[in-house]
Amino acid sequence: MPEPGQLLNPGVQREILVSRIGINPTQPAVEIHAFVEEIYRYLVRFMKQNLAVSGALAFVLSEHGIDLDPVYEQYSKDFISTGRLDVETAPVPSGPVVLTTRNLRVAFATTCEQTDALGVGKRLHAPGLGSRPTVIFVPSQRMLTFYGSGVDQKPSLSQSTDLFAGQDLSDLDALLDHFHERWTRYPSGYGTCWDNATNRVVERNAERNIRNHLFLFLGMIVYKSPYIIREYDRPNGRVDIFVFGIAVGEPGQDQVLAKHI
Repeated sequence: MPEPGQLLNPGVQREILVSRIGINPTQPAVEIHAFVEEIYRYLVRFMKQNLAVSGALAFVLSEHGIDLDPVYEQYSKDFISTGRLDVETAPVPSGPVVLTTRNLRVAFATTCEQTDALGVGKRLHAPGLGSRPTVIFVPSQRMLTFYGSGVDQKPSLSQSTDLFAGQDLSDLDALLDHFHERWTRYPSGYGTCWDNATNRVVERNAERNIRNHLFLFLGMIVYKSPYIIREYDRPNGRVDIFVFGIAVGEPGQDQVLAKHI
C-alpha cells in the first residue's frame, strides 16, 4: 500500500481500471431489473401472438435515452424505428438487434448477417454495445439469457422456459435447489455473488442481487405469476420474497423466503 498522500503506481492504476471497472454494472440494479421485467412482459405478448422470427433477438438498454445515446448517434443510419414495444399488440422488431429505452417506449433495430444467438452476440461488439445490459431471446428454444454487464461478460441468468415440463412446480424446495445449483453455487454459479470466488469474498450487493434474480426466476420463468412479491411488508417486518399460495395452486399455503449468505 502507498503511504498516505502517495499516489498509486500508474501501472497498477491501469491494471485495476482494466480488470475491475469494466465488469461493474453501468446502471443501478433496480433500473436494470426493471428493464428485464419489461422485456419479459413484451416477450410474453410476443409468444402469445405466435409471431414468426427465425434466429435470436437481442434487446440492449439505451442507458440515457436514444436521443443521447452515443452509439445511436454514430450509427443512426443503420437503425430503423421499430415502434413502441410496451403496447398490447407486440410489434415484430425490424431487426434482431434492438436498442431500446428501459420502459420500451422507444426502440430502434438493426440488421445482422448471422441471426443465431452467437451471431447476434458478435454483432453487438461492432458498434460498442458489448458492455450494455442485454437480454437475448431465442424464440424457437424459448430460451432467455440476461447479461447484466453486457455480452462481454458471462450471463447473469440463462433459462429455458420449457425446462420445468413434467416437474412438480409446487415443490418449492426442489426449485430453490435448482436455482442454487445454477446461480449461487460456489464457485461456478452464474450469479453476481462473488467479488472474488477464488478467495470466497462475497460482493457487496450479493444479497440484493440474489433476491432480485430469485424474484425474476420464480415470478417470470417458473410461475409466470404476479403473486410473487419481493420486499413484501408484513406486520412483523419486510419479507425478502413472498409466494402467495395461489401461485402454486395451494391458496392456503403462502410461503416466505429469506436469504442467508
